[in-house]
Amino acid sequence: MKCWKSAAAGLLLALTAWAAQAAPVIEFAPRNQTVLLGDEAMVDIVVSDTGGLLIGVHDFFVNFNTSILSLADVVLGTALGGPGDVLEDVVPGPGRVNVAVVSTLTDLTTFQTGTDSFVLFSLTFRTTAVGTSVLSFGENILGFAGGFLGDELGLGVQGVRTQAGSITVISPNQGGSVPEPATAGLVLLAALGALSASRRRPRASR
Repeated sequence: MKCWKSAAAGLLLALTAWAAQAAPVIEFAPRNQTVLLGDEAMVDIVVSDTGGLLIGVHDFFVNFNTSILSLADVVLGTALGGPGDVLEDVVPGPGRVNVAVVSTLTDLTTFQTGTDSFVLFSLTFRTTAVGTSVLSFGENILGFAGGFLGDELGLGVQGVRTQAGSITVISPNQGGSVPEPATAGLVLLAALGALSASRRRPRASR
Protein backbone atom coordinates (compact mmCIF):
# COMPACT_ATOMS: atom_id res chain seq x y z
CA MET A 1 0.00 0.00 0.00
CA LYS A 2 2.78 2.40 0.92
CA CYS A 3 4.52 1.57 -2.34
CA TRP A 4 1.35 2.31 -4.33
CA LYS A 5 0.80 5.61 -2.52
CA SER A 6 4.40 6.61 -3.12
CA ALA A 7 4.12 5.82 -6.84
CA ALA A 8 0.82 7.72 -7.09
CA ALA A 9 2.33 10.73 -5.33
CA GLY A 10 5.29 10.65 -7.70
CA LEU A 11 3.01 10.48 -10.73
CA LEU A 12 0.90 13.36 -9.44
CA LEU A 13 4.02 15.44 -8.88
CA ALA A 14 5.25 14.69 -12.39
CA LEU A 15 1.90 15.61 -13.92
CA THR A 16 1.79 18.84 -11.93
CA ALA A 17 5.28 19.77 -13.10
CA TRP A 18 4.36 18.94 -16.72
CA ALA A 19 1.20 21.04 -16.53
CA ALA A 20 3.18 23.96 -15.14
CA GLN A 21 5.63 23.77 -18.04
CA ALA A 22 3.02 23.36 -20.77
CA ALA A 23 1.28 26.76 -20.71
CA PRO A 24 0.51 27.58 -24.34
CA VAL A 25 -0.37 31.09 -25.47
CA ILE A 26 -3.07 31.88 -28.05
CA GLU A 27 -2.61 35.23 -29.75
CA PHE A 28 -3.27 37.24 -32.90
CA ALA A 29 -0.69 37.85 -35.63
CA PRO A 30 -0.33 40.66 -36.26
CA ARG A 31 -1.45 41.63 -32.77
CA ASN A 32 -2.39 45.18 -33.83
CA GLN A 33 -2.90 46.45 -37.35
CA THR A 34 -4.28 49.48 -39.18
CA VAL A 35 -6.19 49.23 -42.47
CA LEU A 36 -8.10 51.60 -44.73
CA LEU A 37 -11.87 51.65 -44.73
CA GLY A 38 -13.09 49.38 -47.53
CA ASP A 39 -10.03 47.14 -47.42
CA GLU A 40 -10.01 43.68 -45.85
CA ALA A 41 -8.02 42.79 -42.73
CA MET A 42 -6.57 39.32 -42.23
CA VAL A 43 -5.32 37.96 -38.92
CA ASP A 44 -3.80 34.61 -37.95
CA ILE A 45 -4.74 32.90 -34.69
CA VAL A 46 -1.48 31.40 -33.44
CA VAL A 47 -0.67 29.06 -30.57
CA SER A 48 2.85 29.29 -29.18
CA ASP A 49 4.91 28.08 -26.22
CA THR A 50 3.49 24.58 -26.52
CA GLY A 51 6.66 23.12 -25.05
CA GLY A 52 6.42 19.94 -27.10
CA LEU A 53 2.76 19.38 -26.22
CA LEU A 54 0.82 18.03 -29.21
CA ILE A 55 -2.43 19.93 -29.79
CA GLY A 56 -5.26 17.76 -31.10
CA VAL A 57 -8.27 19.96 -30.34
CA HIS A 58 -9.14 23.64 -30.29
CA ASP A 59 -12.55 25.09 -29.55
CA PHE A 60 -13.00 28.76 -28.65
CA PHE A 61 -14.54 32.07 -29.67
CA VAL A 62 -12.94 35.07 -31.33
CA ASN A 63 -14.77 38.27 -30.38
CA PHE A 64 -14.85 41.46 -32.47
CA ASN A 65 -16.83 44.70 -32.89
CA THR A 66 -19.56 44.29 -35.51
CA SER A 67 -19.99 48.05 -35.90
CA ILE A 68 -16.49 48.15 -37.43
CA LEU A 69 -15.84 44.65 -38.82
CA SER A 70 -17.80 41.85 -40.46
CA LEU A 71 -16.50 38.32 -40.86
CA ALA A 72 -15.65 37.42 -44.47
CA ASP A 73 -13.75 34.12 -44.31
CA VAL A 74 -12.27 31.44 -42.05
CA VAL A 75 -9.33 29.30 -43.20
CA LEU A 76 -8.11 26.42 -41.04
CA GLY A 77 -4.44 25.75 -40.43
CA THR A 78 -2.81 22.40 -41.17
CA ALA A 79 -1.10 21.62 -37.85
CA LEU A 80 -3.98 19.34 -36.80
CA GLY A 81 -4.12 17.63 -40.19
CA GLY A 82 -5.48 18.21 -43.66
CA PRO A 83 -9.14 18.55 -44.72
CA GLY A 84 -9.74 14.80 -44.49
CA ASP A 85 -8.03 14.47 -41.12
CA VAL A 86 -10.15 16.77 -38.96
CA LEU A 87 -13.71 17.33 -37.79
CA GLU A 88 -14.53 21.02 -37.98
CA ASP A 89 -17.35 23.28 -36.88
CA VAL A 90 -17.34 27.00 -37.64
CA VAL A 91 -20.26 28.91 -36.11
CA PRO A 92 -20.47 32.67 -36.74
CA GLY A 93 -22.56 34.74 -34.35
CA PRO A 94 -23.19 38.38 -33.46
CA GLY A 95 -19.80 39.84 -32.64
CA ARG A 96 -17.98 36.53 -32.49
CA VAL A 97 -17.14 33.31 -34.30
CA ASN A 98 -16.63 29.88 -32.75
CA VAL A 99 -14.03 27.72 -34.51
CA ALA A 100 -13.82 24.12 -33.29
CA VAL A 101 -11.48 21.53 -34.80
CA VAL A 102 -10.78 17.97 -33.64
CA SER A 103 -7.98 15.97 -35.25
CA THR A 104 -8.78 12.35 -36.11
CA LEU A 105 -5.10 11.48 -36.48
CA THR A 106 -3.48 9.20 -33.93
CA ASP A 107 -0.03 10.67 -34.54
CA LEU A 108 0.47 14.43 -34.85
CA THR A 109 4.25 14.42 -34.62
CA THR A 110 4.61 14.86 -38.39
CA PHE A 111 2.64 18.10 -38.23
CA GLN A 112 3.86 19.63 -34.96
CA THR A 113 7.29 18.22 -34.05
CA GLY A 114 10.12 20.73 -34.27
CA THR A 115 8.00 23.80 -33.58
CA ASP A 116 6.23 25.21 -30.55
CA SER A 117 4.30 27.80 -32.56
CA PHE A 118 1.82 27.34 -35.41
CA VAL A 119 -1.33 28.80 -36.96
CA LEU A 120 -4.62 27.30 -35.79
CA PHE A 121 -6.73 29.26 -38.29
CA SER A 122 -6.95 32.60 -40.09
CA LEU A 123 -9.78 35.12 -40.20
CA THR A 124 -10.54 37.71 -42.87
CA PHE A 125 -12.71 40.71 -41.97
CA ARG A 126 -14.44 43.31 -44.11
CA THR A 127 -14.09 46.85 -42.79
CA THR A 128 -17.43 48.65 -42.48
CA ALA A 129 -16.73 51.76 -40.39
CA VAL A 130 -13.90 53.86 -39.00
CA GLY A 131 -12.75 52.97 -35.49
CA THR A 132 -10.84 50.38 -33.47
CA SER A 133 -12.15 46.88 -32.88
CA VAL A 134 -10.62 44.96 -30.01
CA LEU A 135 -10.04 41.27 -30.79
CA SER A 136 -10.28 38.83 -27.89
CA PHE A 137 -10.77 35.14 -27.13
CA GLY A 138 -13.50 33.32 -25.23
CA GLU A 139 -13.18 29.78 -23.92
CA ASN A 140 -15.63 27.11 -25.05
CA ILE A 141 -14.29 23.70 -23.94
CA LEU A 142 -16.42 22.88 -20.90
CA GLY A 143 -15.27 21.49 -17.59
CA PHE A 144 -12.55 23.86 -16.44
CA ALA A 145 -11.42 27.46 -16.63
CA GLY A 146 -9.25 28.31 -19.61
CA GLY A 147 -10.84 25.73 -21.86
CA PHE A 148 -9.38 26.51 -25.26
CA LEU A 149 -7.22 23.54 -26.30
CA GLY A 150 -7.03 19.77 -26.02
CA ASP A 151 -4.04 17.47 -26.41
CA GLU A 152 -3.62 14.62 -28.92
CA LEU A 153 -5.82 12.42 -26.70
CA GLY A 154 -8.56 15.03 -26.55
CA LEU A 155 -7.86 15.90 -22.91
CA GLY A 156 -8.22 19.56 -21.99
CA VAL A 157 -5.02 21.57 -21.66
CA GLN A 158 -4.86 23.53 -18.42
CA GLY A 159 -3.43 27.01 -17.97
CA VAL A 160 -3.80 28.27 -21.54
CA ARG A 161 -3.10 32.00 -21.76
CA THR A 162 -4.51 34.44 -24.31
CA GLN A 163 -3.47 37.84 -25.60
CA ALA A 164 -5.91 40.34 -27.08
CA GLY A 165 -5.34 42.25 -30.31
CA SER A 166 -6.94 45.02 -32.34
CA ILE A 167 -7.78 46.19 -35.83
CA THR A 168 -7.95 49.95 -36.41
CA VAL A 169 -9.85 51.16 -39.48
CA ILE A 170 -9.08 54.64 -40.80
CA SER A 171 -10.59 56.73 -43.56
CA PRO A 172 -8.61 56.98 -46.82
CA ASN A 173 -8.75 60.78 -46.36
CA GLN A 174 -7.83 60.74 -42.67
CA GLY A 175 -5.09 63.25 -41.86
CA GLY A 176 -5.90 65.60 -44.78
CA SER A 177 -4.61 65.72 -48.32
CA VAL A 178 -0.84 65.28 -48.48
CA PRO A 179 0.96 65.49 -51.85
CA GLU A 180 2.75 62.37 -52.93
CA PRO A 181 6.54 62.71 -52.44
CA ALA A 182 7.19 62.26 -56.16
CA THR A 183 4.56 64.89 -57.07
CA ALA A 184 5.95 67.38 -54.56
CA GLY A 185 9.42 66.86 -56.00
CA LEU A 186 8.24 67.53 -59.55
CA VAL A 187 6.47 70.71 -58.46
CA LEU A 188 9.65 71.94 -56.75
CA LEU A 189 11.79 71.16 -59.81
CA ALA A 190 9.35 72.99 -62.08
CA ALA A 191 9.42 76.05 -59.83
CA LEU A 192 13.22 76.10 -59.75
CA GLY A 193 13.32 75.71 -63.52
CA ALA A 194 10.97 78.64 -64.05
CA LEU A 195 13.02 80.82 -61.69
CA SER A 196 16.25 79.93 -63.49
CA ALA A 197 14.73 80.68 -66.90
CA SER A 198 13.52 84.09 -65.79
CA ARG A 199 17.00 84.98 -64.58
CA ARG A 200 18.55 84.00 -67.95
CA ARG A 201 15.98 85.85 -70.08
CA PRO A 202 17.74 88.59 -72.14
CA ARG A 203 16.73 92.20 -71.48
CA ALA A 204 14.78 93.99 -74.20
CA SER A 205 16.84 96.52 -76.18
CA ARG A 206 15.92 100.14 -75.73
